[in-house]
Amino acid sequence: MLIKMFIAWQETLLLIGVITPFLYSIYHVLTNGKLNAIKKSLWILALIFGSFIGLITYWFYGRHGYNSVSNNEKIKSG
Repeated sequence: MLIKMFIAWQETLLLIGVITPFLYSIYHVLTNGKLNAIKKSLWILALIFGSFIGLITYWFYGRHGYNSVSNNEKIKSG
């Protein structure tokens, strides 16, 4: 009985360690003011179907809400 309980706790901790970053990323997408509704929808789909690759891609690229116009071009035109 004790062995089964120990394995269950290990699996639970592993599951929490895997699910938590995905849930936080989805929360971050929904509350990110730099993304419009279409980008939010696409990032959520990428997180759900892209698994770990979607997660890494969002945190390195998507969370900043990059546009096609760079910040330097905005400053020059403004």
